[in-house]
Amino acid sequence: MLSQVGEAYQGMPGLTERIDYYDSYATEYVDIDFTQAKIKRPL
Repeated sequence: MLSQVGEAYQGMPGLTERIDYYDSYATEYVDIDFTQAKIKRPL
């Protein structure tokens, strides 16, 4: 399940993705710089 959002935007300019793995879970962070990415910011 991890990186589903990141995979959707993979290779896009302005995308930063980080996954932190822990003993029993992982947390995914996806940041999109909308000034570089050629998509509109969601409302």
